Amino acid sequence: MMAVEIKLEEELPEKPIIIEAFPSKGYVSTIASYYLIKENNWKQIGCINVDELDGFVVVHESKVMHPMRIYRKDNLILLFSEIIIPHPLIPQFRGAVMKWFKEIKPSKVVLLASMLGKETTKEHEILALTTEEDVKKKLKKHNIETLTEGVLTGVSSTIALNCYDNQIPYLALMVETQYVPDALAAASLLHLLDDLFDLGVDVSKLEETGKQLEKKFTNLLDQLKNTQEKYHGTQNQTPMYR
Repeated sequence: MMAVEIKLEEELPEKPIIIEAFPSKGYVSTIASYYLIKENNWKQIGCINVDELDGFVVVHESKVMHPMRIYRKDNLILLFSEIIIPHPLIPQFRGAVMKWFKEIKPSKVVLLASMLGKETTKEHEILALTTEEDVKKKLKKHNIETLTEGVLTGVSSTIALNCYDNQIPYLALMVETQYVPDALAAASLLHLLDDLFDLGVDVSKLEETGKQLEKKFTNLLDQLKNTQEKYHGTQNQTPMYR
């Protein structure tokens, strides 16, 4: 049986707000949370160890680090991961996280995710799911629509379902993404988080990086398209040899 250990270096505040940021499409949640950690000087207070994933280590600024780490800023607790939880391990991992939630009694769990662009016609649109009426009112002020129909997969979705089953207030935010990595989608997500929780984060640098990445990605796609067209044109010519 897989072992999951949640290690903390200090006590948590009472009824914290948990922000879950595990890898999503376009690495949106990873980019958003990493930018938040760096720009707002969030303090690392722990890590999550999974014995089945012992072979993974990340390096930042010449320091080896756990790929799944826990950060704090005031009453906000961020669960940050740089590796994807393999699908067969999700049930046990989710079980360990939910057991921990029951112990620490969070006032709210915020889940950061993304969705492919085909789900919406608006670029970097954000859809939400929540159990709280006051949060729904805040989202409406920001023109954030609630997801009404669909199928969700992955760690975030199963945690949302278990929060619902255990009457833990939750807010799932899903931003539209088209590129990998999609820094502009991450910036859009951070803007909303800042409005909802007063994070005090300046997203301008991330937006500028996102514009540069998106321009490079678009140019790359154009080059690939031109190459394919030239290739197909060559294929349609009468061959010299038969």
